[in-house]
Amino acid sequence: MKLNKAQLSVLLGAVGAFTLLLGVTAVYPSLDDLWVENPFWNGLSEFYVEVKPLRMGGLSGLQNIMFPGNTTLFIIGPSTDFSQEEAAWIRGYLHRGGTLVLADDFGTSNQLLEGLGVEARFSGGLLKDPLFRDKSALLPITLQTGYDGVENIVFNYATVLTDIDGAEVKALSSPFSVVEAVGGEPQPEAGSLPLVAELSVGEGKLVMVSDSSPFINSMIQKGDNRLLLRALLTGEAVIDEDHSIPSKLTAVKSQLAKAYTALGSLELRYGLALLMVAGVMAVRLDDGGEPVDEVEAVSGAHPEYDRGLVERLYAERRRARGE
Repeated sequence: MKLNKAQLSVLLGAVGAFTLLLGVTAVYPSLDDLWVENPFWNGLSEFYVEVKPLRMGGLSGLQNIMFPGNTTLFIIGPSTDFSQEEAAWIRGYLHRGGTLVLADDFGTSNQLLEGLGVEARFSGGLLKDPLFRDKSALLPITLQTGYDGVENIVFNYATVLTDIDGAEVKALSSPFSVVEAVGGEPQPEAGSLPLVAELSVGEGKLVMVSDSSPFINSMIQKGDNRLLLRALLTGEAVIDEDHSIPSKLTAVKSQLAKAYTALGSLELRYGLALLMVAGVMAVRLDDGGEPVDEVEAVSGAHPEYDRGLVERLYAERRRARGE
């Protein structure tokens, strides 16, 4: 391939721009709701710092947890459906003694509750409290809870729990609270309504929290929300990240992280370096140029590389090409 200087400049400029774009993408923080890498108001970065959860990209990993009784799985604000197979994995985890904290507001988790054989549900109605609240009626506050040291949990666009016969209610709204349907129509429910409840499933425990917001960065410092998080945690924290729909930025950042991990292989790094040198040698400028010793070029650019390994990789490359 023969390029003139102008074409080479354009090529190098495009490569530089692409490299810069990748760099900016890698360092720019995620903006996704309920994402542990999001440091803004709607993220879970403080939650991550507080409990240092194991991030689980697929619920099949629950089968590999050796001691479920010493772990707590957090599913916070899921936005995608749960398959029957996923419900079976969670059910197995609970039956082996695990704890599941299911925090939801408008009912996406009801499908999972059905799969677990649990009658309780998230109603989907919007909870309001004109008196016992933070800055607005949409930020209701509990008056007391069943957790030691936790009294005032502050919610944010919460719902309420229904059909909780047999569950232990741990937090109620105030007697002045009301629930509105999604369309704004008042519902019969009014007064102290269940917001947090616990239910035994096998040897484990299911904790239902009728809001996905108490642990986001803008809410975790309000009231006793941080204390609630600690009260719900048993052993090591695990967080499900498979039921949130990532933005394109988050998806690209995830792929870049995987690529960076792959580049931890010395052989791969050296191989890429040789490939880059080979690409430069393939470009022939109009004014000609002296042949480049690939091994010397790589060793000069990366003196920390083992020269013997570079020579062996280069020899293998030549052999593969039949040179």
